[in-house]
Amino acid sequence: MFQYIPRLNRDASGRSRAAFTLTELLIVIGILLLLTTLALAVYNVNGSSDRTRSAARITQSALLGAKDRAMHAKQIRGVRFIRDVNDPSLVTSFAYLTQVASPQYGRAVSGGSSTIQILRPDADNDGLGNDAISPDAVLVSGTGVDWQSLDSHGFLPYPAARIRIPAGTGAWYALQPVVGRTAPPYYTQTRGSAVVLTLAVPFEATSSPSPNVVAIDVSSPLASCDFELANELLPFHQPIPLSSGVVIDLNQSSLNVQSQWPTTPVPLPIDILFSPRGMVAGSLSGHGALHFLLNSLPDAAQHLNPLDPRNQGDKLVVTLFPQTGLVTTFPIDPTDANQDGIADDLFHFAKSGKVAGQ
Repeated sequence: MFQYIPRLNRDASGRSRAAFTLTELLIVIGILLLLTTLALAVYNVNGSSDRTRSAARITQSALLGAKDRAMHAKQIRGVRFIRDVNDPSLVTSFAYLTQVASPQYGRAVSGGSSTIQILRPDADNDGLGNDAISPDAVLVSGTGVDWQSLDSHGFLPYPAARIRIPAGTGAWYALQPVVGRTAPPYYTQTRGSAVVLTLAVPFEATSSPSPNVVAIDVSSPLASCDFELANELLPFHQPIPLSSGVVIDLNQSSLNVQSQWPTTPVPLPIDILFSPRGMVAGSLSGHGALHFLLNSLPDAAQHLNPLDPRNQGDKLVVTLFPQTGLVTTFPIDPTDANQDGIADDLFHFAKSGKVAGQ
């Protein structure tokens, strides 16, 4: 029977050779490693860019989704920027919001179920109308009120709660957190049967002069108030995460995170609300365009300047125009004319409506 016998390769000396030499194997392995390294480098660059562009689309969709919900429901709707618990300057996801109705207190608005009065601080805190130690009327004392419940359930968000006196028509006053409180309740304290709040600035109109402790009595038409409460999450909607490894870097965005959204003792939620007409509502409505920098998580966590050569990830700007509700994405402008390592205007393209190269 015929039997196939494989022919052996022979080298120059005539000896048989059945396999690659060690040198040849090492050369092939080296070439494979080099190709793998080059492929991974290209993938990482493209992957970072793709994730950043995807995060820009997610951010744009979240903001426009809140705007569309407000216009469809004909009510205030919004989106909350959810901040990282370990670094409040980083935003990692979004959640849709609805506005909580403002509760009102005082005999004039509640049918006698609650009463409030405005007081000045007195030496012994007995509230009897004597011994005022300051002409400033800053204490709002209420009986039959549920302010402690609102406080403990987070409806008076630290540190931005506001109260309007009188209800519906008066001026808004910021509330002063209780000194030393680092957990709810932040604002309320009790004095006998009354619950007392402190205004950050004095009440403007008083009916009885100092040194009388009582500045506005319960019988006054000014003795009513309502609250601006925190927004609550829209039911049946899950949080919307940004792309993996990408965050909104608030420290590099157009609004100063420490002044606009203080972080102590707990991070204040960043809520952007839209009116039924599709415009930004609330305190941010008076701002110009809002520029948010999308940054890679490693770069943002190190708080690197966007022009720092140690940056690894791509960067994009998402801009919200409050007067129209328009949301657009732009590249950063890395121009550094004075060579100080800091961009002259990171948001130049967003402000001028141009892109790089135009």
